[in-house]
Amino acid sequence: MTPEIGYLNSKKITYSCGCIGHGVSLTHLNGKLIAQLLSEQDSDLTDFLINRKAIRLLGDIISWCSAKVLSQGLSLADKFDERHL
Repeated sequence: MTPEIGYLNSKKITYSCGCIGHGVSLTHLNGKLIAQLLSEQDSDLTDFLINRKAIRLLGDIISWCSAKVLSQGLSLADKFDERHL
């Protein structure tokens, strides 16, 4: 996952997410970009990266669906086991 950095509703609130996997190596730039955003400094880097949406990959969708199915299955198993208590 690559980081996404941008504004949330107004220029007073910034966000940074996706700092896992490949995004960890870019966290030093995230701090620099957020500082530039809050001080309203423009640069080539802010123009390129701000409010950019990461491309969703098929693996992300499959992982999300698998996690949902597993979570629901475990919840059902818990309910089944708890009713015999």
